[in-house]
Parts: sequence; C-alpha cells; structure tokens
Amino acid sequence: MRYFESEGEDTWDVEVCQPFTIDGPLLLPGGFDVLTLPGGTAAYTVHGGECGGDFGMQGAYEAVCNWIREHGHETQGPPYEVYLFEQGNTDDTADYRTEVAWLIR
Repeated sequence: MRYFESEGEDTWDVEVCQPFTIDGPLLLPGGFDVLTLPGGTAAYTVHGGECGGDFGMQGAYEAVCNWIREHGHETQGPPYEVYLFEQGNTDDTADYRTEVAWLIR
C-alpha cells in the first residue's frame, strides 16, 4: 500500500498494489490501473505485530522518519507498507510482519 497526503485526520488517499508480471493481454475491471512503481534507495524497518489499533505501526513510521532526518536525507513520494504475511496463514497477530519504507534522496 502507498499512503498519499490526507485531506483530514480521518480521510486517506491510498493505493493498494499487487506485484505481477504481464505475459499477454490484460483485462482489468473499471477503476483499476497498471503502473510501474518508482525504484530507488529506501529507508525501511520491519514492524512485528498488529498493524492497527491505538499504536499500530506508529513506532515504525517514527523510526524511519527519525533515521531519514538524522542522516540528512529527504523523502521522495509517499511511504509504502509491504505486508510480509497473509492473515489467512496465522491466527496470531504477533506473527504479522510489515515493512514500512520510504524512498529517499
């Protein structure tokens, strides 16, 4: 997922992304687009545990933002969340792993 600027505290503009290769014609339902995400150098960390709740991944975002600032970098574009788990594979949220990444310059 990529999170863009929000228009308010309870409103988010997000992209849900799924990597795949195209090996022929691709028919998508209305409202879906195929795009290539930008690459580059990223600062990231892996969050263990539940994604939501009162705290969720706030600490992971703060750690990445602090590292970027402390090392004299700037962010490029929106942050990414890469879910390294599938909810169907575990009943224990402690097993969840989510990468929080931000492209930097």
